[in-house]
Amino acid sequence: MSESLDGQIALAKALRRKFFTRIAIAIVFFLVVVSALVGLTQLLGEKDNSPNVETTPKELPAPVPLTSEQRQILQQLLSETNQTITHIINNTDKVNWATDTSQALASNMEQAYVSYAQGAFEQTKQTIDKLNDEAQDFNRDYQLAYEGAYQQAFTAFTAGDINQAEEANRVALTINSSFDQALALQKRINVFAEVQALREQGRIAEVENNLDKAQLVYQTLVALDSTPERLAKLSELNKKIQTRQFSEAIAIAIKARDKGELVQAQKALDTAKRIDGSRPELASVQKTIAQLIAANAEYQAKQHILAFVGADEWPTVELLTRKALTEYPDNSHFQDLLDSALRISDTNKKLDNYIQRPERLSDTRIALGARDVIADSQTLFDLSPKLGQKIHSLEGLLDTQNHPLKVVVKSDKRTFISVLGVGQVGKVTEKTILLAPGRYQFEGKCTGFHTVLQTVVISADKPIPEVEIVCTEAIN
Repeated sequence: MSESLDGQIALAKALRRKFFTRIAIAIVFFLVVVSALVGLTQLLGEKDNSPNVETTPKELPAPVPLTSEQRQILQQLLSETNQTITHIINNTDKVNWATDTSQALASNMEQAYVSYAQGAFEQTKQTIDKLNDEAQDFNRDYQLAYEGAYQQAFTAFTAGDINQAEEANRVALTINSSFDQALALQKRINVFAEVQALREQGRIAEVENNLDKAQLVYQTLVALDSTPERLAKLSELNKKIQTRQFSEAIAIAIKARDKGELVQAQKALDTAKRIDGSRPELASVQKTIAQLIAANAEYQAKQHILAFVGADEWPTVELLTRKALTEYPDNSHFQDLLDSALRISDTNKKLDNYIQRPERLSDTRIALGARDVIADSQTLFDLSPKLGQKIHSLEGLLDTQNHPLKVVVKSDKRTFISVLGVGQVGKVTEKTILLAPGRYQFEGKCTGFHTVLQTVVISADKPIPEVEIVCTEAIN
């Protein structure tokens, strides 16, 4: 490989010597022509100065003029060639690689413009053609030089000969400092020692079946010096770790499910899905967990409702059972609880209607309705102690409202007194009668006087008023 590199360098030097030899030959030829012209001039001068000799000046052929189109073509060739030469002499790497040659190219380019300015168009065309050939040879030889050195470096690097690779790549970058492939190789050369150490660490980690450590090593390797082989190895490690992590997560999910720890089971299953959502066993585990969660949710809902049943909070029971039946419409227990809640609510309203207006209970018809409500609610006593208390309160009010109370009636002994719908009191000065709580109309009649009507409310929880009925308004 070293011999090949030396050959490349020798070839480059030989090409430069060849070019310089051609320049030297051209210079010698030029000097010979100049000497001949000088001798010829002197000879002609001597002939001119000789008497008795007549000479006629010989005219040189005039340059053939160019058409406008030809001139435009030549100008275009000059411009394009100048760009080619300018690219060479503006490239520091090329100039440093072959300084003399690049300078000669620049000088010849200037001569081409001089020839054109002097009207020597044929000479200009020849110079341009020659420059283009030389520029093409120069660029080809330059490319061969740095690519050849790089190829030697890459071959050495692949073979593990880092010293030879570094030396050859240095030559390539010296010739062309911006050669991408050589720059990339130099980066790999710079981290070669670190990469070798990491490769050994990765090998040991795999032998020890330490996948996490091996994965970390190959991640670092890919970051430092990525190759298809290392990328494939990292992908393989990633898949192995993914499989292991999936197996661990699914095992945790199944274990938690079997223990009834459904929240933890679902969380572990979600982790398994994030690791690899394409695995077929996910569906079956998810199905069983979902079924258990649904059953558990139904059970929890039932326990929640029963807690309010125990607290005798039947309005809340009604709300909760309605909601539960939307989710579990086939649950007969929820339906039974809702039926009981509705019966208790309806009975409460009826009892409140009687309890809030106890005076109405003195009416026989109303009292009978109240007793019917009490009879219908007997089966609810055990479900709602609060309802039982209301029933007892109503029963007490019924007893009280139907227990006769003493009522004192006073008059002038001329007025005949009656209790409408109940009976007669008669003409009295004062008399105590018995009336059940309720609303009564007392009537007083006396000959020659207008009849008197007075409404009296008898209540067990209020002071009993004295009733005085006297006819005082005479009939005219």
